[in-house]
Amino acid sequence: MPCGCQPKPPDYEHTNLHENWKLNYKSNNSVTISNKNNNRTSRKRYPNKGFKIILERDINDILSNKKIYGNMLFHKKENHITWLPCCLLKNEILKDYNVVLLGEEFINICEPIYNVRCIKVCLFNTKDKFYRLRTIFNVKDKINNGYKDLETSQNSNWFIDESKIAADVSFWEKLYNII
Repeated sequence: MPCGCQPKPPDYEHTNLHENWKLNYKSNNSVTISNKNNNRTSRKRYPNKGFKIILERDINDILSNKKIYGNMLFHKKENHITWLPCCLLKNEILKDYNVVLLGEEFINICEPIYNVRCIKVCLFNTKDKFYRLRTIFNVKDKINNGYKDLETSQNSNWFIDESKIAADVSFWEKLYNII
């Protein structure tokens, strides 16, 4: 390039998401969605069409080759609206979102006395047609000894982790069946 200029990075919002992203099975019996070229990369938004293609392409491999532990309790759809403020950042508009799936994990990351609740969430933004994957917690300072960057949700009793989601295989299977 002339003048030592760097090429403009690709516009990931409009590329074929499914070509670069995949579901990955982790040794701790969880599944993440990650970039094929750099598994440390995370996303906060997944376009409707591309996200469905990833799930369709990868879910059967995950289900056929891995043990399913099913350590999640899935909240009923009729209760999703009451959970929505717990899943949204303060600057997000309530009417623009639907909860697609809420799965509560039985976790051992903290001492039982802390009563930590960990819920994996898939949201759909009806305005921009993107999915968002998040984890919400009912405590902030006990997660990773307080080093995890959690944002306060619209419900001040819940905190949002927007980093790469890792969830039980049953979460991804249920999500695949929903969308």
